[in-house]
Amino acid sequence: MNTTWVEFPTKRGDVIHLGPVSDYDVFDVIKALTDRFDDEHGELKPPTYTQVYGGGPYGGEWIEEIEYDDQSIDDPTTPAIDRQAYREYKRLVRQRTRLRLEASVMAWLYFGVQEMPPDDKSWEDSRRAIGVDIPENVVEYKVFWIERMVAADPSEIKEMCDLIRGLSDGSEREASIASGTFQRSVEETGRTDSRGTEQETEEG
Repeated sequence: MNTTWVEFPTKRGDVIHLGPVSDYDVFDVIKALTDRFDDEHGELKPPTYTQVYGGGPYGGEWIEEIEYDDQSIDDPTTPAIDRQAYREYKRLVRQRTRLRLEASVMAWLYFGVQEMPPDDKSWEDSRRAIGVDIPENVVEYKVFWIERMVAADPSEIKEMCDLIRGLSDGSEREASIASGTFQRSVEETGRTDSRGTEQETEEG
């Protein structure tokens, strides 16, 4: 992908550079993280119960194994152990779904932010001092660094992702529009020049 980096002034006072991310990059990150999840938890399948059909004076019974769903699990006759297994299954499904969404954001930030974590890893000490684990995966490591040391808050992460998506989804013209829209937003909030600071001061 032909990358045109766009300057992004952060609330911390730094300037980073954002660019477009290809669908393949997003796909690869999602696949890598979900494959790791699947390796850890195996195939997610709900618990099952058996249903007996046929029988009667002519015989011919057969048994079918049926997966629980949100309705059948609430049957009063459902064993407690099956209810517990179904809750765990639903929890893991939600976790996997959330992981896929988070993986998209990770891909945008990993490939869409030009800057890389510094070679000086002293910034990690402040995290470890409060008991926070530092990710080992290279994608998660860079995203962790952006979230903790580059962005000031979650809203700024959203701004980065919105701009990266705008750059990724459109043509050069659309990317320019996305960039211009973001720059106007920055100027309106007083983050790029003294006039904005003065305005905020007066209003405060």
